[in-house]
Amino acid sequence: MDLLIILLARGHLSSQNLGLLCDTISITNQFGLLRKIKQKLPSFPDVEEGTISKRFTSHRQMVMKFGKVLTPDNVTQIDQFYNTPPKKYKDGWSMINDLEDQQKISEENMKEFTDSLKILELSLALKALTEV
Repeated sequence: MDLLIILLARGHLSSQNLGLLCDTISITNQFGLLRKIKQKLPSFPDVEEGTISKRFTSHRQMVMKFGKVLTPDNVTQIDQFYNTPPKKYKDGWSMINDLEDQQKISEENMKEFTDSLKILELSLALKALTEV
């Protein structure tokens, strides 16, 4: 919901631009939201799972893949690595949001962030961030 609110506030979502909403549903796996929208608006386009739009930069696509593969244990490990005391994030997306706000995850700092994943031996998460 935070992502949808941000997109709406920045003018990226409108009844004329449903593509970004479809992409957002796909990327975040919010298919329950898709069903609710289709109940109210049957003509809403179908959304395929796993499809990531080219409207998102390659960096954003990698961060979204990264978020999808994170386990609760991964989130705890990364939290403890970056935060003293740990912030105890409720999920991977809130951690990603916070680390982006802190500029720990950014296009400019990806080498440092991927190095931290190597130190933590989070190979699946690292793979999501390094393969387009």
